[in-house]
Amino acid sequence: MPGESDLGQILTSLQVRRRVGLYVYATVPVGQPLPDLPIMAMVSEIEGTSIVVKHEEAVTAGLAYEYESVWLSLTTHTSLNAVGVTATIATAFAMSDIPCNVIAGYHHDHILVPADRVEDALGAVELVRANAVSSTT
Repeated sequence: MPGESDLGQILTSLQVRRRVGLYVYATVPVGQPLPDLPIMAMVSEIEGTSIVVKHEEAVTAGLAYEYESVWLSLTTHTSLNAVGVTATIATAFAMSDIPCNVIAGYHHDHILVPADRVEDALGAVELVRANAVSSTT
């Protein structure tokens, strides 16, 4: 993971993109088949397979989920940078009581946040970025 000063510099240049639409993060229990839906992300876990699908498709298929999500992509220059950035942003969300689900990428990671908390989440990202700017100057 990058050093603290390196992480501060990375955070100052972090790009956050919001994907259009709403998504859901759901876990299909072990032994149950995956729904016949276009799956945007998937990870196998002990309790089952967690998937991300578009909200409207989840509703149509009757897929159970906790909340409607907005998909935020965090873009950095390398996968090593993405680990530190994502951990920092997810920690800021936890400290602000903003639930999230993280999807690891290569040069970018993705975080799903509740649609009704997206402005709070973006504000938390800006606060982290502002603190990084002040710590690097």
